[in-house]
Amino acid sequence: MSGADEGAKAPSVSPFEDTIHTYWRSVTAYRQFGELVATALSEHQEKHLDGLKNKLDSIISPFKDAATAEEKIHMSKALRNIGRAFEVKAQQVEALEVNEEETATDDYNNEDLDELFMSPRAGRTFIQVLKQLDSMSTVYSHEGILFSGILTGLVGQFEVLLSDLAYQFYRRAPLAVGVQERTLAVTELITFTSIDDAIDYLIEQRVDDLLRGSAEDWRKFFESRMKLDPAEISPDWERFVECVQRRHLIVHSGGRISRRYLKNVPSHLVQEYFGEPRLGDTAYLDEIYVSNALTLFETTGLLLAFSCWQKLAADPEGLNTVLMHIIYESLLQNQWGTVLRLADWGVKQNSFIASQKLPCQVNLWLAYKRLGRFGECEKEVRNFDTSALKTVYSLVQAALLNDNDRFFSLLETSKGQDLDEAAWDEWPVFDEMRQDPRFNECKARYTDTKIKDVKKDNPTSSIEDTQS
Repeated sequence: MSGADEGAKAPSVSPFEDTIHTYWRSVTAYRQFGELVATALSEHQEKHLDGLKNKLDSIISPFKDAATAEEKIHMSKALRNIGRAFEVKAQQVEALEVNEEETATDDYNNEDLDELFMSPRAGRTFIQVLKQLDSMSTVYSHEGILFSGILTGLVGQFEVLLSDLAYQFYRRAPLAVGVQERTLAVTELITFTSIDDAIDYLIEQRVDDLLRGSAEDWRKFFESRMKLDPAEISPDWERFVECVQRRHLIVHSGGRISRRYLKNVPSHLVQEYFGEPRLGDTAYLDEIYVSNALTLFETTGLLLAFSCWQKLAADPEGLNTVLMHIIYESLLQNQWGTVLRLADWGVKQNSFIASQKLPCQVNLWLAYKRLGRFGECEKEVRNFDTSALKTVYSLVQAALLNDNDRFFSLLETSKGQDLDEAAWDEWPVFDEMRQDPRFNECKARYTDTKIKDVKKDNPTSSIEDTQS
């Protein structure tokens, strides 16, 4: 649910809105960019692999026609090892047709290659195969560049958010900059046109100092200045810190594990990601890691920003409006991890009135359902008392419980009066109901009726007026 039926959007009076939207749009852009490029890379890799297979076949076919049985066996074993080395299934690389009886000997590993018999003919063929396989390393390194760029960009965007939040704090509490502790030189003073300029200069220095600090320094800043603990706000602060440290590896050590990384990352996470790593081992990134990092940075940054807004500016209505907008857009993008965290935060805010919490509660339940965790809230959904609420909440309850008959009975009774165009067309909570033929039948009947009723009351109105 969007929560739009609870009132029109009020004009924003808080600079936090721009800060939050800028950060959220940046993370969303990184996610969409990653998905777009990953699709293109996958197509490129598939095309390259098809070409590689053809080249390998053109190399090995002549060898296969002329080779002895012994040469074939040795070449087969060599190619199997190379296939493993390049992380490619052996059957994709091996172009020889060797009988199972011939290859059912002891397995060979990379060290055994030195001991394999290679005739001049087999050696030449093997070298040609290696040259072709080497081209794969460049093609498959593209993903690493993409994932590293996304993680580096995420940390950079969080630092921008951190800078904006710290600036908002200092503007509201300029004495916290420590003006009593700072002495400005005359050469500095003459460059300012007002006291505000001088304060801004001191704030910029404080913010720069903060950004140069570690994640633990960031945490101490919010704890000491605003009584907010990012470790409690974040869904997983330890993994968030690990992401920051992983970014440092990419930027400062070419992605190789360093002493600093091992010191600052909890040992259980190091073991989970790398087992027993050695200094200098490469910390590879994969699609799952980056996807989780996107959600973690999105939720950690947004929850921290919303918490600061609530702490520093009494604007629950504006805050709720922005929160519900981001939750709804996240619903449409199937970002259920983000929806769950933001909706859960909204439900717990005492500054929100009941009508503002209700859409958060419904979207929280939907997130549990989409994440396969509906059992955690099913009893609560069944006990949800909708008797004093609009019919739309009864419809949502029935949809959450997959109670089609009750849903369509309610829809027939209410004639869809509580549902706007977005509810009919895009509310994710109704996805299961849209699979039922009765949904489109009701939509056609009741949306047409609604338009006719509006035209009857106001003959000069148009369909566009009705939908807006």
